Amino acid sequence: MTAANLDHALQEGIAAIRKGERERGRDLLLQVVESDEHNEQGWYWLSLAVDDPADKIIALENVLQLNPANDIARASLRKLTGAPAQPVAPLPPNVDEEAIVPLESVGALDDPFQCIYCGAVAGQSDSHCPECKRSLLTQRAIDRARELSLTMRLTVIIMLLQFNLSVIGAQVLRAGDNFFFSGLRLNDYVGHPPQAWLPVVQGAMAVRAAALFVLILLIVRKITFAYYATAAWMIADVIWTGVRLGFGVVGPVSAAVDIATDLAACYFLFASDRSFAVNAERLLCVIDRSAKGGIALNHRGHFYKREGKWALAVAHWRAAIAAMPHQAEFYKDLAIGYAQIGYYRHALKSLDEFARRSPESPEAAPLKSLIEQKRAADPKPRD
Repeated sequence: MTAANLDHALQEGIAAIRKGERERGRDLLLQVVESDEHNEQGWYWLSLAVDDPADKIIALENVLQLNPANDIARASLRKLTGAPAQPVAPLPPNVDEEAIVPLESVGALDDPFQCIYCGAVAGQSDSHCPECKRSLLTQRAIDRARELSLTMRLTVIIMLLQFNLSVIGAQVLRAGDNFFFSGLRLNDYVGHPPQAWLPVVQGAMAVRAAALFVLILLIVRKITFAYYATAAWMIADVIWTGVRLGFGVVGPVSAAVDIATDLAACYFLFASDRSFAVNAERLLCVIDRSAKGGIALNHRGHFYKREGKWALAVAHWRAAIAAMPHQAEFYKDLAIGYAQIGYYRHALKSLDEFARRSPESPEAAPLKSLIEQKRAADPKPRD
């Protein structure tokens, strides 16, 4: 099953369970976890679709193995087994688990469809957050292969030819009638512009060469904007070549070559349209699988914080605490994140844990005051 099919099956399975179609949802989610045993969301929703308590336990244990910070799965497992779930990482002797990971179960925080910016509850089909109104969609390239297709390579080769011809044309104009190649007077190739126009024509050819070089770089990176910009450039260049030919700035041979290469580049570019196609995908509030360990998870949270994606940052900081519960700074980061998305009671509890683990820090008291002020001014706090 491809990544696209896997994601589609996961979303369809979740939607089926939400509609009460548990049997259909179970079949879809079983396909997901069979194809990708590291799919946390697949295992969690499968635990809601199966009937056998033993199957539920297995699914929830797999969730916690993948993400120890998933408190919903932890709480569900405790209800089923009557005992606390064992964390993945071994704990020091004589240390209570609840004292190490004081993260309460909050269903909304584990919802992958929540707004990644403000943490508001959002539906699977919502394109914008119902509260902060930000877009919940991102544009992703359909063709993610690094290799260029044959038509893409031909487009680049033709544009490189145009670039070289622009450079050669500028050199021929500079040399004037003294420029010969195999007995051929090459200035006939580029025409005879009036002497006063030479600097202007040379400058225009330099700009043309520079623009072609930039477009080549963008085309190679499969940037969608470059597709439209290159097509517009080639069409404009055909018109510009006709104007230059009419004023005698370019010779007929050069004009024919320029127009032919413009049309050929357009043909192969249009044949490569799928390489630039994009698809709108829903932004999900899930942990990045590439982040391994508490430090990496904490750094990823700060990355999302800088982008204003506070709910996504909170998710990573919660996971960082689950992986490294003795890091006092992680609790401070989480407290700030909770406050930003309206979970003030959770913010104050995390801040108290930070103060307990780092009593010498002067930051706890001012932060607590700021959080309480923000809570008092918030007309719709989440807790």
